[in-house]
Amino acid sequence: MKKSSLSAITTETVNNGTDLVDYSDSAPFLDKNAAQRHTDEFYLGDMIELSDQLALSLNVGATKASNISFHSYKRAALVFQPYRQHILKFMVGDAYRLPSWQEMYTLNNPARIGNPDLEPEHAISYETQYLYKPTADASMGINLFYIHNTEQITSNTADHTFQNVGERNILGFETEFREKIGEDDNVAFSYSYISGETIKGNVTTDYLPFASQHMLKAALSYALAPEWKVGLIGRYSSIKERRPNDNRSATDAFTTADIVLGWENYQGFYVQGAIKNLADEIYRYPSPPSTYQDDYPVEGRTYWVRTGWKF
Repeated sequence: MKKSSLSAITTETVNNGTDLVDYSDSAPFLDKNAAQRHTDEFYLGDMIELSDQLALSLNVGATKASNISFHSYKRAALVFQPYRQHILKFMVGDAYRLPSWQEMYTLNNPARIGNPDLEPEHAISYETQYLYKPTADASMGINLFYIHNTEQITSNTADHTFQNVGERNILGFETEFREKIGEDDNVAFSYSYISGETIKGNVTTDYLPFASQHMLKAALSYALAPEWKVGLIGRYSSIKERRPNDNRSATDAFTTADIVLGWENYQGFYVQGAIKNLADEIYRYPSPPSTYQDDYPVEGRTYWVRTGWKF
């Protein structure tokens, strides 16, 4: 009988994550005796038509999970449509995120240590949205939002144990335009902006780490022929700031573009091919302090092809 073995080699934290260390002898990496999640959940929702132009949507629910206290959530949305072309929405919500298994039960990891006493993260959100539909083929809208997060879970603590230690205020807006410009042709643009602050103890940071403040997207779908269609997608993302205790500079802004070409016959057989990151742009997603020194690289130019049959 062949004997199997398991090795766990990863970066360590002493030298800013630049060395590889074999942690195999310190396994297990999960508290298997305590790790469990039995969940009971109930929810109730309804849509109430207050008038021909006004409707109210209500959703409430609650969850009781193993090692986590009882938590409820609420959400309400008021929709006002005085004319066919104009829609106004007002929304408020109180939600939560349960701690993950990694956050509660991780063992023998010097960068992340589980904490079974965590409480869920909470978020109170306020949104208002305006939609304008001048024709059946075109729409544009803007969404304003404010989110207050509490009981934020992080392992960025003195002993790298996950704790509920932070608050975060996020505000911003999103705007989008879509239009059908031909029988099978479509164009779309969107822009989003976010700002805010992070509160940890008596320290307030007036920005949001690991988040792009500006994001711009554009997409075009065009029929070259009855059986041929091409799609173009472009995206711009501004710089991402780091945590206050991270002395590395912010990640660079980047722009990427993808192209997709597809063929489909009238029997439903299709072939699609794509080139992602057309310009082979180099960009990275920021890594937390003391994990991966040079950030997380994203693949350069990549290709894929797929085929199928719709029936």
